[in-house]
Amino acid sequence: MKKLNNISFIKTITMLVVVLYHSMLFYTGNWFTVIKPVKVLNYIDYITTFINTYTMPIFVFCSGYLFFYQKRKNNKLGGDIMNLQEKYNKYNNLLIDIKKRFNRLVIPYIFTSLLWIIPIGIVLFKYTINDIIKKFVLGMSPSQLWFLLMLFIVFIINYFLANKLKFTKKEFALIIFITFILNYLSKYIPNYYQICTSFSFLIYFYFGGFIYTNSLNIKCSKTMKKILILLSLISYISLDIIPNEGYIHYLIIIYKQFVVLLGVITIYINISSCNIEKICSNKIYKMFENNSFGIYLFHQQIIYFIILIFNYILNPIITIVLSFILSITISNFMVLILQKNKFTKFIFGL
Repeated sequence: MKKLNNISFIKTITMLVVVLYHSMLFYTGNWFTVIKPVKVLNYIDYITTFINTYTMPIFVFCSGYLFFYQKRKNNKLGGDIMNLQEKYNKYNNLLIDIKKRFNRLVIPYIFTSLLWIIPIGIVLFKYTINDIIKKFVLGMSPSQLWFLLMLFIVFIINYFLANKLKFTKKEFALIIFITFILNYLSKYIPNYYQICTSFSFLIYFYFGGFIYTNSLNIKCSKTMKKILILLSLISYISLDIIPNEGYIHYLIIIYKQFVVLLGVITIYINISSCNIEKICSNKIYKMFENNSFGIYLFHQQIIYFIILIFNYILNPIITIVLSFILSITISNFMVLILQKNKFTKFIFGL
């Protein structure tokens, strides 16, 4: 249970960091181009690049951990005898599970697009019909909702592979090689419904299953933890130093996966060894934990309006802090209201 609490804690904190990331992104000068930032902050660009390298892989890692936990738990409950009825039930369970994932990820994608992101996009970005079809109907660039489509595809792929995976070191190496090939081939495939993006995240989902299945309750000394943090930072910095040209580019793709995996395991080890029980029992934390999905759905567009109001009035740092606090507060309030109605609770996956 402690391991699951750790994973849930990591997911919740990661969601808050994603909101912080979007709160800062405007001041890089490359995001929300409806207006120009009163000042471009170069150091914000470094911070956001660092955050973006790890946040979504961490989230997918946690999703993989929980997915394989549930899968192994269900298999144990099923017992060892497999007759025709059980085979039928297994097929039926597959359809039920896919339906659950569809309801959890795709239904919120559809209704959040229709009722929230597209209307705001029409007002702020002057979306045309072609924009809406390309971005949302084909799922090529659906704002923050790209993550939902990507995760749904990753779930489906792993559902069919779950019972065949052994999570050995050789298999892990093979998965890395396969994801490299898929990443290479994805350059020649349109990113409809985030299919190409899902290829690049498969390794992190698998890694979550690898950590869970091998029951890796990794214990490290304080010195070892510091070394891991140092290695993670050095490996990250090295990505900017190593030339990324010619055939080296393909090696860099694999190397970056190792860099991110090292960062993910460093975060997992450090948080797993911390005493987070007091934090997890806190009412405010519990609220964020329960409402994190809804906060993710709504926060980005709230940040747009905060920027429009305060960009030319307040100091950039104050605007960033205000964007972070208000976007979480307002989106959380929206979630609490939408949860009161069964229909809105269902369509937004709350």
